[in-house]
Amino acid sequence: MQSSVDDETLVAQMKQGSEESFDVLLSRYDSLINKKARLFSGASVDSDDLIQECKLALFCAADSFNESLSVQFKTYASHCMENRLISAVRSANRRKHRVLTDSVSFEGLDAAAEDGNPEATMFSRLEADSILRKVDSVLSGNERRIFMLYLSGYSYSEVAAMLVIPEKSVDNALQRARRKLRSALSDYSC
Repeated sequence: MQSSVDDETLVAQMKQGSEESFDVLLSRYDSLINKKARLFSGASVDSDDLIQECKLALFCAADSFNESLSVQFKTYASHCMENRLISAVRSANRRKHRVLTDSVSFEGLDAAAEDGNPEATMFSRLEADSILRKVDSVLSGNERRIFMLYLSGYSYSEVAAMLVIPEKSVDNALQRARRKLRSALSDYSC
């Protein structure tokens, strides 16, 4: 296949069943794939997985590209790669977040368990469950996710990177969460 053929022609040939056309596209977009993957390399997804996500996005972009739109294939493919990478990072963060929230512990519960007092352990567990239910009912999904990550020891910048949002959004969400929780949990003594 000649390298002088434009991307749109390669995409059309690929749609007609030419495997060689996609191979040419893949080699042509290798540097863009690596560049996009590097942009997300600090995230919670392995760099090889990010590269694979970009390659899949390129394939999907070629498959769904509409020549009648006034956009170049390279622009379309680049956006598809970014969207796929963002989705992959968010998905990995959701999985990581579920693991973190499942393992959240409370000091009182840990102390009661160390004492070996089953009654104190039960009451501490009930109080912890009550607090978690209150947190769930008062905070929005985004505030809860950010709050739990922050409680798990992540800094503002780490939470922002994990959720692919600005650091200022993390700060705003935590300030709202603190205000809401302060008033909602005023009955509990810490």
